[in-house]
Amino acid sequence: MSQSSQIRTLFASLRGAERTARARLIAGCADDVAKIDRFFERPLAVARRDAHDAIAANLLRESLERIGATCADKVRANVGLRARARFRTYTNELAEAEAPILDAIAANRLVTAKRLLPRMFTVGRIAIDGLRAPDPPELLSEIDDWVEELYACIRNEVSASVNAALDRVLAHGFDRLAIVKMRIELALCEPPFHLKEPNTRR
Repeated sequence: MSQSSQIRTLFASLRGAERTARARLIAGCADDVAKIDRFFERPLAVARRDAHDAIAANLLRESLERIGATCADKVRANVGLRARARFRTYTNELAEAEAPILDAIAANRLVTAKRLLPRMFTVGRIAIDGLRAPDPPELLSEIDDWVEELYACIRNEVSASVNAALDRVLAHGFDRLAIVKMRIELALCEPPFHLKEPNTRR
């Protein structure tokens, strides 16, 4: 098999690996979102207790708003940790599938494997940008209703944030394939190392 055919076969394997990793990532994130309630139990319990204490102590409205924001951040952090682990697994699987391509190109070329491709893209944090928290309770009797509303708001926003982050990661993965393909085409157009003219410029 010629070097060109070998590399193109390896690229086909990379595309197959990306499809498999993509399907696994989508399924995993969907499962996490479906089971997201397990991340709420403790943060909501803390929010309920702190809201009760704040109202009993007649604290300012801003204190209750902070309690809701803290609850949202704790849920986001826990869900985000799980999602980012899945995202990193996806990028690691792409990197593993790229390695044979880099080795094949570098084996008989001047360009080293480290210079063939940019660094693998990084995965970002799961951010909550549009949380519309419910109005803080003013009475002790309103706390349970407030906690239920807070739960619904956070759940919807965190789920949407995970899905948005997933879309970004998958878009980066698709772009990565395009970059690898372009670098392959460029490498195959270059002459082998032993045919290159020496660089005589000083």
